[in-house]
Amino acid sequence: MPPAYYWLRRRRLHAYRQAVLKAMPSDKAQAFRSFREKADAWLFVASGAALLALKETWTLRETYRWPAVVFWLLVALMSSLCVANTLARVHRGKAVKRK
Repeated sequence: MPPAYYWLRRRRLHAYRQAVLKAMPSDKAQAFRSFREKADAWLFVASGAALLALKETWTLRETYRWPAVVFWLLVALMSSLCVANTLARVHRGKAVKRK
């Protein structure tokens, strides 16, 4: 049953994370928590920026009286470019580590 599996998986993952944090030296655990908090905060900032980009794209579409399909094509294009950029950066990062 998917809901039960999801709940059990979350519980196990939470227990695993707690065990890992307890096994870490306190300074490393604190550094990890600090990193997670900063990453979460930047995720909220990026989400807000994405919503602003969508609003501005919609406004651009209205200004030039383009059909709505143009908006969705632009959204798909922008999303694809973001994913491609992220994948390229990860690939370059892995290539540098191998050298």
